[in-house]
Amino acid sequence: PTTKRPSVRAQAAERELEALKALASCGWLTTKQIALWVWINSSEHVAVNKAQLVLKRLKEKKEVMARETEAGVTAWILTKGGAERVNVELEATGYRGWAHHGLDLGMFEYGRTMVLNDFLARKRREENVVAVVGKAGLRAGVIKGLEEADGAYAKRNSEGGYTVIGVLAVTNAREALQAKYKALLRLNYQIDLAGDARLTATLRQRTGV
Repeated sequence: PTTKRPSVRAQAAERELEALKALASCGWLTTKQIALWVWINSSEHVAVNKAQLVLKRLKEKKEVMARETEAGVTAWILTKGGAERVNVELEATGYRGWAHHGLDLGMFEYGRTMVLNDFLARKRREENVVAVVGKAGLRAGVIKGLEEADGAYAKRNSEGGYTVIGVLAVTNAREALQAKYKALLRLNYQIDLAGDARLTATLRQRTGV
């Protein structure tokens, strides 16, 4: 027997939920970042068009809200209604509801967050990557032991399981970030660096990695 395909309405609801979960995980995302995160099998142009339609619906439902970043780029955050929808879904599938609205979310560290979210959104599209978690998700304890990282992802390994890798966003190579990198390297996880290749190379050099 052939498998019955989900209805158009069911597919639309699924995409809405995926976008809301991405926002819950990252705190805030741009339209392009949501597009890359959710529509992993579509081209960037097509994905952005689809994301715009879904975000319009979610805004009409009062489940997301647009915020202006310090760079003038529009970012999206969860409202209380959006967070509640995510938590209902999480609890229905046996997980703790950890999503939180972004109404009190400042746009501090805008540059680092943009670097991180760009990295995670594109990592999500890689064939062997099975899950991606943003900063807000880690703070909520989605992955134990990586709360101090900026993000994380899991990829399939040669043994048939998967490997969890922490992510540190790099926009400078100063002492504070060197100390954070060294602290993360002491954890029982591999740590990946997101950012400009020259900066990440400088950070590795200064930390002796």
